[in-house]
Amino acid sequence: MKALTFEEAKATLGTIARDVLRSKAPVIVRTSNGFIQIAPYERSEERTIQRTGRLNLLPRELELHNTFGDSL
Repeated sequence: MKALTFEEAKATLGTIARDVLRSKAPVIVRTSNGFIQIAPYERSEERTIQRTGRLNLLPRELELHNTFGDSL
């Protein structure tokens, strides 16, 4: 695992990111407050985004829908 200082990582972040993705080996960056790890991440599955929409009801359907609780 490669260890860099913050100044080294800041100057070549694009190159470091490409190397991490290519080699799958994480990189540790030492900062004044601690450490940062740059590591590849694999998503488990691709999710589709559900579109939000409206349910358009006719007036009679809306009346029946609103009184459903009263019929029980």
